[in-house]
Amino acid sequence: MGGRATALFRLLAAWYISGPALALLGLLLGAFVFFTIAPGKPKVGVIDVPFTVLTDDTAFVIAEFLHYAGRRDDIKAVVIKLNSPGSVGAAGDLLYLETRKLREKKPVVIAMNDVVASGAFMWSMGANYTYAKPTSWVGSVGVFIQFFVGPPVIPVTPDREG
Repeated sequence: MGGRATALFRLLAAWYISGPALALLGLLLGAFVFFTIAPGKPKVGVIDVPFTVLTDDTAFVIAEFLHYAGRRDDIKAVVIKLNSPGSVGAAGDLLYLETRKLREKKPVVIAMNDVVASGAFMWSMGANYTYAKPTSWVGSVGVFIQFFVGPPVIPVTPDREG
């Protein structure tokens, strides 16, 4: 019996057994402390929207980010870094409405970068606060429609000779 116990002790004392076992124990203890005893400081959620035309697909993804921030109690505010020339009408409207819902739960700040126009500008009006750089191009809520059949809505500019 003594020989087996000694062999078991030697096996457990080996670095390739005790090292991973202690690492696993440390991870479990750390996760317990992190999630129960000291869950961390309040957070500010940041959503970065790069220069893009907002479509229904991108609006859906951004709306999911907004929902996520709304569900998390540790996220105390949301900053949206916005840089967009606009959107299709439905996408801008969706993001405006979702931002309005979120701002009822926590502060929403939109930081306007280079261009925030059309549907992106409409979206930014749903936030509690908006900040623009002095060099930002901001504004122009409107709709541009071009029919698939026939001439363009805006005629071609004549050249110098015509």
